Amino acid sequence: MSKEKKNEKVRKLKDVVYPIFQECSKHMKDDFWIKLFDDLSRSKCPKGIMIYNGVISSSYKRNGFSYSFIDSKDPLKLSNDIQEQLKKYACIYSNKDIVNKESDLSNANNEYVNAKHADNWKKIKSKKMKENLITNYCLEMKKKYKLSYSKIRILYTLIKDSLYLYKTHKSDDIVMKNGKIDFIKDIEFEKNIECFINTRDIQDDIIQKNKKIKDNILDLKWKNYLSIIIKEIVKNYTDTN
Repeated sequence: MSKEKKNEKVRKLKDVVYPIFQECSKHMKDDFWIKLFDDLSRSKCPKGIMIYNGVISSSYKRNGFSYSFIDSKDPLKLSNDIQEQLKKYACIYSNKDIVNKESDLSNANNEYVNAKHADNWKKIKSKKMKENLITNYCLEMKKKYKLSYSKIRILYTLIKDSLYLYKTHKSDDIVMKNGKIDFIKDIEFEKNIECFINTRDIQDDIIQKNKKIKDNILDLKWKNYLSIIIKEIVKNYTDTN
């Protein structure tokens, strides 16, 4: 076979079978994923991945996945979902993904080291790091008081609500030691009910403020609803006359 014919064969691409994946590729910025979605649109799959009857799936028996895209009309959501499935279950990553992952791990490690040395809740800026520390504290309390997971979930919610919703607690109320939460002031274990409680009173004005916000939202929705109804009545009256 001549060199010219070989080049012609290489240039010839399969026909597009799944146009939705062509749309997905337009939402990608990484060349690796652009090509992968373009290949999927032509029914060309990575090793261990298959497409059949509008379903993309893994051929691996363990830790496989199956995702139906036949009714999908949102290319952005579809591209994000499939990208996540391929990463999670088939370990398919681009070079950029690997670099970003290493960078994230490095940043997380630096944050942990800084938290361990600083032992200061206020100096921890990452929301994810704070959530991890709260989770680890809850697990420590589970072990200490032999609590069920349901009661630990209640403790987790109690801590977050105390900090962010009702604001009964501030950064200074969380005491850290060796990079961990040692204890939280006035969030105490009540033996009688075998549960943690916030011993600080939730101020009535905070509750009323939250209630007022909800009432204002409902009032606004009601006014919008009435406005639409009035417009419809006026329109119907105008049309009939």
